[in-house]
Amino acid sequence: MPTPLETSAHDACLNSVLSRIQGLSIPLFDADTAFPTDHMILAKMPWVTRFFGPTAEGKLTPPGIIVSPLGFESFLGGTNRRDDIGYPAFVTIVVADNEDVTDENLNAYTLWRQMISDGLRNQRLSVSLATGDSVMTVSQSDTEVAMPEIFTLGYWVSSLSFSCQVRKSRANT
Repeated sequence: MPTPLETSAHDACLNSVLSRIQGLSIPLFDADTAFPTDHMILAKMPWVTRFFGPTAEGKLTPPGIIVSPLGFESFLGGTNRRDDIGYPAFVTIVVADNEDVTDENLNAYTLWRQMISDGLRNQRLSVSLATGDSVMTVSQSDTEVAMPEIFTLGYWVSSLSFSCQVRKSRANT
């Protein structure tokens, strides 16, 4: 059996972001029903229609949350022996809304954004990284609250962009 790959710092951060969101106890549309954690997934890209849609085989029924590595890595300085790197974690909230332009469920949608933002912004993550590496904090960037181009497809989609700031040991060369 082949030896498994070492876990990358970026993958560890994405999994930790997903785990943190799953632990937030986000209410669905009422305070008594929790957002289904099995509808919170990690994916390479936040392609809404690939993961959510009519109850087709292999697709989840919305609502759902996708965590993906979409965005830019940032290099934030460091020390003599370590580099501070920001790894992107893009969070996409998906709801089947059928182009409903009324304010129905708007409070729930914005509450989900608020809870995810509060649960991650300027927080430390529990991440297991290579010896000497550590996640310093999570920062948040500006993103579009609602994506009108996807709304016309029958979904309310909102995104949040985070950067997991990791202090990594430099490779010995």
